[in-house]
Amino acid sequence: MNIKQILKQSTEICGVFLIYLATYAVVRILFVSFLTYISIAPGTKLGDLSDALSNHELTISSLGSLLFILGSIALYPLVLLPRSKFLQRGFIFPYYFRSFTQGAWLALVFCLLFLVLGTYRYLGFFIHYEGAPLALLALIMRMSFLIALIYCDEYFFREQLLGKFVNLSRTPLTNAVVLTSLLYVGLRAFQFDLGWMHAMTLFLIGIKLAQFRIEHQSFVHGAGWLSGLFVIIHVFFGLPIFGVEFPGVLLLKYSEPMNASRIDILLTGGGGGPLSSILLQLYLLGTILWQAYRNKSIIK
Repeated sequence: MNIKQILKQSTEICGVFLIYLATYAVVRILFVSFLTYISIAPGTKLGDLSDALSNHELTISSLGSLLFILGSIALYPLVLLPRSKFLQRGFIFPYYFRSFTQGAWLALVFCLLFLVLGTYRYLGFFIHYEGAPLALLALIMRMSFLIALIYCDEYFFREQLLGKFVNLSRTPLTNAVVLTSLLYVGLRAFQFDLGWMHAMTLFLIGIKLAQFRIEHQSFVHGAGWLSGLFVIIHVFFGLPIFGVEFPGVLLLKYSEPMNASRIDILLTGGGGGPLSSILLQLYLLGTILWQAYRNKSIIK
């Protein structure tokens, strides 16, 4: 591959990624404008609008991701995101739900572990009889937006960008995985207010998802695994992801033990939730290293 071809592919990767960011920014501006319009009333404070916006950051990100992916598919082959690879029906039913279950079990184990250790406090059910229909609808919509965001992101990062990095002057597979994971964390940092621990966990998650893609030749496995992990943490238990909190089916809240040390907070994630936990990071790192040792396959 000559220098001209390398520059062309590099420009294409950067251009597609910047368009992704721009699509999210446009959706966010429109949402803020709409929110400001419907909230104009005497006594409305700027802080109220800020809180309302932070509660909908996940929805905004999901809508931006959906708009970008669907628009790119509609413009194929101009943007090079084919529909056939997005809707992988042959993988969804036999593999997506199995991977979803694996991710859900992992989240359940960590959350229950922290509950038993006294780090989390159980506050009861979020859904009550009086407002059950609206609460249930809110949870279903939250889960749907979260799953859509993960599915679209996995298609873009692990199905498209990862392959493009590998094809870029025969970039070593390890470098391609790391670059894709860094861009994934960069997108999340652009969308949300992430702490360093949260960002590190997302970087490790990005590497693990790339390993799913390499081993199974499909992004669907990783999308299912991450969906199960986040749905249990965020939708079922109401714990924060990406720095965003939302009431879940069951309410678990971080409860700092008396005389808690800095190490205790780092091990459990503290108020940042399981995604800020060193224990989860060590688990991810261990499985990544084991998978790298066990399976050295490459993307076809």
